[in-house]
Amino acid sequence: KSLYRWAVEEELVPKNPFLKLKTPLCGQRNRVLKRPEMVALYRACITISFKRYLFFAAHTLARPGELRLLRWRDVRLADRLILLTDFKGKNRRRDGQKVRPIPLDRQAARMLANMARRRSPKPDEYVFLNRYGKPYTRNALRCQMRRARDRAGLESDGEGERVVCYTLRHTGATDATKRGIRDNALARIMGHTSTRTTARYQHLDGSDLVEILDKSRTS
Repeated sequence: KSLYRWAVEEELVPKNPFLKLKTPLCGQRNRVLKRPEMVALYRACITISFKRYLFFAAHTLARPGELRLLRWRDVRLADRLILLTDFKGKNRRRDGQKVRPIPLDRQAARMLANMARRRSPKPDEYVFLNRYGKPYTRNALRCQMRRARDRAGLESDGEGERVVCYTLRHTGATDATKRGIRDNALARIMGHTSTRTTARYQHLDGSDLVEILDKSRTS
């Protein structure tokens, strides 16, 4: 199914015959990256464009596909927001939300401002481009991540879970929880309608719980 999706994107075949095939649910992701691992992953990136993509993924908690298809017209630097009118689950939302806001922290906003200043992009241009100035395909992102994690020495964990682009969304959500961001606010940031969905992205170990407890005692 993934192979045919890639072939359609590369215009090698006219359509994906397995598009409507239902596949088994994937197992729950539990892998998060510690700071030294994140640093190693950044350093292992072959291109600066992919390094920016990973940095942005970790700082915004956006879905990989949302960043891959992000255009400059969706960016509101003055407000430190990304406003998506086309996002996952939009037609299924019971709250009728038409626009998905993604807040930008100061580092992510500064990075985008620098990129915009260097490129002077048009509104319809994609934000994240490969080395050839084209938007990334799904397969290109998978290949870039595979190379980076191999160069960084990030092996699979004991259960065989590999580091993928979605790992940064889990890592960012876990770090946000450690910083004290409330579940309902984190759900809004991540684009979830329920905190039960957000809970799947929060992976706190024993040392994290001790750190959170200590912060609560001193606040």
